[in-house]
This record gives sequence, C-alpha cells and structure tokens, in this order.
Amino acid sequence: MSLYGDDLLDSIQQASFLGAEDDEEQHLQDLADEINNEELREASADFVEEKKETATARKYRLKVKHGLNYLLNFFVQQPRTIADAAAIIEYGPQVSRAVGELADAEPRVRRAIDFLTDDGIDNPYIMLAVATIPLAMQLVRNHEKALTKEVRPHIRIPFTKREIRLPFKFNFKLKFVKTYTAEPETLTSHVFGNPLIVEAFAKRDIKIAWAPNYTANGQRR
Repeated sequence: MSLYGDDLLDSIQQASFLGAEDDEEQHLQDLADEINNEELREASADFVEEKKETATARKYRLKVKHGLNYLLNFFVQQPRTIADAAAIIEYGPQVSRAVGELADAEPRVRRAIDFLTDDGIDNPYIMLAVATIPLAMQLVRNHEKALTKEVRPHIRIPFTKREIRLPFKFNFKLKFVKTYTAEPETLTSHVFGNPLIVEAFAKRDIKIAWAPNYTANGQRR
C-alpha cells in the first residue's frame, strides 16, 4: 500500500462529490494510480542510531553488577530469599546498564557507587564484619528461648527491698533472625552428623555432647 494513496483517493472522492471538472478528476485519478504503482524505496539502516557505551558507563555498570552479585550470594542460599535471587538475575543486567549510564552523567552517583563498592563491599574490614554476621545471628537463634522471654522492667528503690514495676513489657521477636538462620537441631545434625568431624574430635579424645552420644537420662553412652 502506498504511503500517500489513501489520502489522495479521499481527495478524489471529495472532488467528485463537490462537482469537480472531469479533466481535473481524471488528472487526480492518474496521479493516484501512479503513486499506488510506485515501489517503496529500500529502507536504510543507517538512520537507526547505534548506542555506544562510554568507558565510564562500562566501569560503573560493572561495579553495580559486582554489588548485585554480592547480594545474590546471600539471597541464593536461603529458601525464603531464593525468589529475590531470581529477581536480581532477571533484572540485574538492565539495572546495571541504567545506573552505569546515569553515573556517566552524574558525578554524585559515581561517588555513591565508589563508596558502596570500593569503601564498602570490597573493604576488608567491612567484609570481615559481614562475614561474622551469620555467626552472630545463628548464636542468637540458638538461644532463642532465653532471648524471647517476656521482660517486665523494674526499678529497685535504694536501701530497701521494694521495687517499682513499670507498666509495660518487653518482648523480643526474632523473626528477621529466623529468616537467615537454621533450626539449631538441624544445624547440629548437619555438622556433627558428618563422620569426618566426629573422627577429628575422637582423635583428640573429645566426645561430642550431641544427642546420639547420650542416653535418655542424659548419661554418656
């Protein structure tokens, strides 16, 4: 179909309706036939711009990719966050490119990314702190019963045995900790169920204080 034929035919119909002269109408009809029979020119791909990535955009795209992979390593290891890991893999590339292009144009974005990567996740002190977080959280989970006890604060009056109990209570919840830790029994079975670990302790003449090594009344087997 011609790019102009439909409009021109509409003009011809309007001219006929308005009572145009026969010669003029025939001229318009001939012009329409000529346009309809004309082959379209070959489209040129040169018009489509090629988007090139600058060196700065590439640098910061890779930094963002590195940061997202840092999060990915945490999320992929927990059943409750596995969907988050999938989301990072699915949408991470386009996010990295977009942030890289923004960093190419905005110095403040570059400084923020440098701080989060060079001074953050790649800083050995930060890496040490992050590495100890799972241990600390698991220790809290292991002693959940003691930590989640309801606490009613009180003030003791000096030089007396009297106490003033405050009219509120503290009740610590460990929902966040549970998301990123294992059940203590599951973790214990996983670690000390490994024969190599049991053997390593046995060579040092250390008996592991684990349920299979004890009778029902708490005596060593």
